[in-house]
Amino acid sequence: MKLLKLTFYDLDFKLEQEEIFIARLSDFGFDSFQILEDKIYCFIEIENFKESIFNDYLSLHAYPNSYKITQHEDKNWNSVWESDYKYVEINDICVVRAPFHKLNKKYDYEIVISPKMSFGTGHHETTQLMMTSMMMFDFSDKLVLDVGSGTGVLSILSSLMGAKYVFSIDTDENAVINCDENKLNNGCLNIYTFCTDVFGLDNKVYDIILANLNRNIILNESHYYIKKLKQSGLLILSGFLKNDMDSIIKPFTKNLKLIYKKNKNEWQCLVFLKQ
Repeated sequence: MKLLKLTFYDLDFKLEQEEIFIARLSDFGFDSFQILEDKIYCFIEIENFKESIFNDYLSLHAYPNSYKITQHEDKNWNSVWESDYKYVEINDICVVRAPFHKLNKKYDYEIVISPKMSFGTGHHETTQLMMTSMMMFDFSDKLVLDVGSGTGVLSILSSLMGAKYVFSIDTDENAVINCDENKLNNGCLNIYTFCTDVFGLDNKVYDIILANLNRNIILNESHYYIKKLKQSGLLILSGFLKNDMDSIIKPFTKNLKLIYKKNKNEWQCLVFLKQ
């Protein structure tokens, strides 16, 4: 896969501004980021980058448009930062760790993730929001759909929480391969992985749908989530900022009831019930 690396430099962002900036870049197709002091490195597939439209957007919103573009070969960034990679505790009852971590306590749910080039190590606020929200509901014997599954961390938690079957989909082939590896390492053989988006699914309907995606994808696929959800089913969404919450809620209000919302820093999670 051929990637472009954009380097934004001489940035003087506060943490909140930095998170919003990265979220907006995600809307343009950037899917990997590195933050080092006053620089942000952003990665995007070459065919997805429209430079003139991107520059117009930066100027319109007064974002810095001084960046350097270099071509970059896809690589496993985790090998670079693995030595500093920390495990993540969720509600003190779940831990997401790498194979090399040694734990000194027991958890109700222990998830081992080798992230490679996929999203979902448990470190990002949106993953933590999703997992915290999931733990509020009963997954026993449920049919679950995990949209944009990445490493499979949410699928694995669903399985450990008693789901009957979990269907994990992602449009990135590397993520699907990574999810397959992680489900086997966690002994979750009831997870089925597919390289597709929601539009490529069959007519199956689900008790619970998980979608930790960016704002634009959620809005584009919203009608399909409603269609694929069983009556009395749950839709758990994250991956977007608090400022986008109203626009996210709007397409669901005619068919679903908002029953729970939670935020962490500038990130938001919503849970809907199909009545």
